[in-house]
Amino acid sequence: MASYSGVEVFEDDRIIVPISCDDRTYMNVFERDILKAFFTSMLLDVDPMPLIDCMCKRGYISEACFDLINVKREKSPFLFSYEILANEVAKRYPLKTFVFILYCVEFIQLANDLISYYKEYNRTKLVQEVARAAVGDRRPIQQYFKFIKKQVHEFTFKNPQGDLSLIGARLRQRIEMEENEAKRQHMNDRYIALKAAEIDALTNKTDDIDPYGGAFKDIEDVLDESSNPNISRVLLYGRKADVLSSLGKQDEGRCMLQEGFSCANATDTCIESIDMIYKSVVFRLSELEEHPSEKIKKLLLAEASRGIQDLSREDEDVKIFWRRLFILRMIYCHLGIGKRCRMIPCYEVSVESVKEAERLLLLDPLDELEHRRQMMYGVAKARLMELKGDMSSALTFISKAVEIAKEGKYNEMPMICHYLSHLTQLKATEQLNMENNNSCV
Repeated sequence: MASYSGVEVFEDDRIIVPISCDDRTYMNVFERDILKAFFTSMLLDVDPMPLIDCMCKRGYISEACFDLINVKREKSPFLFSYEILANEVAKRYPLKTFVFILYCVEFIQLANDLISYYKEYNRTKLVQEVARAAVGDRRPIQQYFKFIKKQVHEFTFKNPQGDLSLIGARLRQRIEMEENEAKRQHMNDRYIALKAAEIDALTNKTDDIDPYGGAFKDIEDVLDESSNPNISRVLLYGRKADVLSSLGKQDEGRCMLQEGFSCANATDTCIESIDMIYKSVVFRLSELEEHPSEKIKKLLLAEASRGIQDLSREDEDVKIFWRRLFILRMIYCHLGIGKRCRMIPCYEVSVESVKEAERLLLLDPLDELEHRRQMMYGVAKARLMELKGDMSSALTFISKAVEIAKEGKYNEMPMICHYLSHLTQLKATEQLNMENNNSCV
């Protein structure tokens, strides 16, 4: 029998819990990651209240924690309740003790599932470490990929697709002439990063793209000549899924996502795997636009949160760049904005979602925002102002977004122009109603 935070926990020797533990009375970072990953990936659709209620009655969590969860549970997804629970137990117990608590409160299956998840997480982590050791330091190519992607977003190139295609063709000629195998691999890594950015530049302009031709085929042709074909496939499959979703081929897109995550799971966290998570979040947004549901919304928000969490080991400038992408899509999800800035018809935006979108927008002053991202965030701000009843501010934000869309000739321009017309009509109606009210006084 052990005592934690004044609560006695009976650790039955007949129950084998294959989790190492020293004299800690809290979870270390590794155990916290496992618990949060277990909650968010395995239990998103399972109501946590029976477990929380039982743990509170037995004194395993505080009444303050129970009250906080109870207040939020009516209008928040289960994910938030699990996050609060994970933070509470992580401060009080090591992971092994938490498993014993689950047995004590007779959540036997949940305890067994957590043990299985712990084993699989450990096994996968070992595979990842081996893969990381085999590929060596990928920081230079990851920095290069981030740099090229940022140039596309910043509108540095006047003809992004054409310019990147030309740079790629010249690099390909140099690769053909290079005799050193290690240098060839490194150059192919750069070539694949260029082609991935070229695809991104093209998707900014149109949805009419062949996911098996053009730059996609260029990447396929050199995959096995790169330093890590698995990581290169992550870049390829994520983009194929994105394009297929735009073409309305959702089932085919899901297959590509599965292929991409299979490759990503065989490597340690890197920019390419984070890029894969982001493509999955954008894919979820397409699904939400087609079939709005609370389940898809929860999955999208959970995946975006996971992507932000996986940025923890990256440099600060990398964190800022990718965090903004994830948060933008979370805001779109809360406000009912589709992948291409289309307002999702019949999408019910709750008061809680408006508050959360506003909170997310306030997390970042959005200094030095790239050209395209200014447009995307402008649409989000316009939508937020509309929902808050401030039509004048909404029109200011959307008018600026239209200017940027026209300057960049972005694919979202028709949807943003349509939204401008919609807001203009709402403003005119609002003005007319005010004039009528004044005339009646």
